[in-house]
Amino acid sequence: MGEKDVVTWNIMITHLSKQDDDMELARKLFDKMPERSVRSWTAMILGYVQCGNLKEAIRMFTDMEAARGTLNEVTVVAVLAACADLGALDLGWRVHEYLNQFVIL
Repeated sequence: MGEKDVVTWNIMITHLSKQDDDMELARKLFDKMPERSVRSWTAMILGYVQCGNLKEAIRMFTDMEAARGTLNEVTVVAVLAACADLGALDLGWRVHEYLNQFVIL
């Protein structure tokens, strides 16, 4: 099999992140990715939110910001859901400001 492209990596991560027990493997794949897209980050954030690991979802989001990743609508919804459940008002406002600045909704 040839070299995997970002789409192939994203498909594998998305599939694994839908299974609670496979988030660790999804993270290992994510960490090995030579290149990440907004969909890569979002798949991980969504996976953590869906399995209830909200702190890790927020940590992943802050890592995404540090890597200068961009948000899309799905990322915003996932992060805001985690913020709401955790009561992370400051981060929620920061995401809201991002929305106002880049008008992605």
